[in-house]
Amino acid sequence: ISRLIYLATYIDYNDREENVLVKHGKNNTLEYLDKKDIKEIMRLSDATLSRFLNDLIKNDLLFYANDKYYISAKYFSKGKSNFDKRKYTRVFIKTTRELYKGCSTRQHSKLSYVFQLVPFLNYETNILCSNPNEINKDELNRLSLSDICKLLGLSTDAKSMSRFEHDLYKIHITIEGNKYYMFTRVITKGEYHNDYFVVNPNIIWNGSDISSTKETIKCLYFRKKKK
Repeated sequence: ISRLIYLATYIDYNDREENVLVKHGKNNTLEYLDKKDIKEIMRLSDATLSRFLNDLIKNDLLFYANDKYYISAKYFSKGKSNFDKRKYTRVFIKTTRELYKGCSTRQHSKLSYVFQLVPFLNYETNILCSNPNEINKDELNRLSLSDICKLLGLSTDAKSMSRFEHDLYKIHITIEGNKYYMFTRVITKGEYHNDYFVVNPNIIWNGSDISSTKETIKCLYFRKKKK
């Protein structure tokens, strides 16, 4: 999943040659990606790359025609959206590439969890929940660690969940020398017990009130420790 989404950041705009894979060449001119280019940008071995491309082709996610590679427009588009606005997620190219490049090949499966969880991100609070379109913050059905594991089809035994949680905390990107971690877990005790996860708005943010809500989230959950 993470490799496919990363590769999709190289599709062309849909008002030109829709979903053909391209790169910027000399003098910023567009060039079509060949297999050698894909290997270079994906940072995969020949064997792993061949398995990956064959899997995509077999599942009608990637097409090769006229010496060009195309990703299925059924799942991805760049430019004017062709999808129902309630049924698609924006993927930002720079962030997606930073996440992918910041992971080793072995960590790509862990990164896929991030993309699978994005649709469960509440737009204004960045809390992972089962009702992300809910406006009333008190009505959010927050996802616990166990909920997330079930959602991803992972084991819910204590040791497995502990390893998974540890992996989540490792996911980060580095921008201009600053390291931004993806997830933080929030546990509140007392009369109103809560246990849920928040995603760093510096990495993914779909909210509208940038001036206040985003800054509040950063301050509450992602404040840098003083040295």
